[in-house]
Amino acid sequence: MKSGIKNLRVTAVLLPLLVLSGCAVNTDWMRQVEQPLKFNQPQQALMALESTGSAEDAALYLVSKGTLLRMTGDIEGSIQAFEAAKPLITFQEASSLTGIATSLTLTEGSGGYQPPAFEQVQLHFYQALNRMDVGDWEAARIEAMQIDILLERRWDGGTPFGADAAARFLTGIIFEGVGETDNALIAYRKAYEAYKDRSSVGGVPAELERRLLVLTRKMGLRGDFDAFAAEFGEQRKNEALARIEAAKTTGEVILVASTGLVPARYEERAQHMDPASGAMVTIALPALAAPSSMIAGVGLQRGNQNLGYSDTLADLSILSQRTLDDELPGLIAKSVARNVVKNVAANEAAEQFGLLGGLLVNVAGSAMESADVRCWHTLPQHIQVVSARLEPGSYTDLAVEYRGAGGNIREPLTREVRVALGAPTVVSVHRVAP
Repeated sequence: MKSGIKNLRVTAVLLPLLVLSGCAVNTDWMRQVEQPLKFNQPQQALMALESTGSAEDAALYLVSKGTLLRMTGDIEGSIQAFEAAKPLITFQEASSLTGIATSLTLTEGSGGYQPPAFEQVQLHFYQALNRMDVGDWEAARIEAMQIDILLERRWDGGTPFGADAAARFLTGIIFEGVGETDNALIAYRKAYEAYKDRSSVGGVPAELERRLLVLTRKMGLRGDFDAFAAEFGEQRKNEALARIEAAKTTGEVILVASTGLVPARYEERAQHMDPASGAMVTIALPALAAPSSMIAGVGLQRGNQNLGYSDTLADLSILSQRTLDDELPGLIAKSVARNVVKNVAANEAAEQFGLLGGLLVNVAGSAMESADVRCWHTLPQHIQVVSARLEPGSYTDLAVEYRGAGGNIREPLTREVRVALGAPTVVSVHRVAP
């Protein structure tokens, strides 16, 4: 009877380990997608994704596809991919003792992908840009409301490390675009608080400062205007007043530029022999590759005229690193727990089947220890914004200048830009390297 119980105990621990040896999520496809992107070849990256993308990770596949479709200019396809990803990418916590035990003891990456806060927010951010790209401002407004609901319900209004700041800024633009000035000012205030308290870009972007000054002045909030002017300085105040005057005869073009690639995760492994038991102990943890963006900033041009240079709204490499740093204590604890379980299995196998059986179980368990290195790697490293004023009309001669250490690249906008008096016109671009 005792022998039967012991066999059951060994089998109960070994079975999930053996099953998972063939079930860990394959992340090779992420590297195959990355290579053509480094040479600004999104179509080739999309082909690589579609031929090698992991069907096991539908959420990660869909958001990656949505980003690549945006880069190729297939905005409608990107909208469909992001909408399909939404019900899959929402964070799901373990809801049972079995789920909790599994998350503690089994191989990392064996379950569905659970994106960090900044990735969840970026899904809505880029879907909102998609909606504006096709001229559907009402759908963009719905996306802005979804951003607000997600932030309020999931994180009480503010994500860790200021990941909500750029999204709040974008919702402010959307509300301005649909004529909801009060909501726009609320969104800009929340963006200001996020940048000031939890910024990943070193402070409040100049463009947000200008917009806060313009709206508080236009809405007659003299006390708020004076307070912001005192904080932001005389130059920013004068820029805002000049913008208010120019708005009487001109419209606004807002360029949102996504540049570079967010750093990929990779695995770091450490192995050592426990001198007391002779067992092999393996710790595998994710680490981040060094940021490698070669685009320092962007400018908007018309002919030989420079219309403006960018402010950085978000640095996703910093958000990625802070997110990983926050995850590491829990990941280390889970790895230790898995090693304990595997060593128990090895000891019981040794008792039942001899030293060779215990050694085989220990070696198998050590080999199967792996880090979850999944991430939304087609996201940019930086999100940047440029605002410029132009007379109402249609423009086909606008271009984006990508500024890098190796020189500047000028790329004409492929779409006609229509500028109207009053509401802003938003244009978005995405380029990995100069």
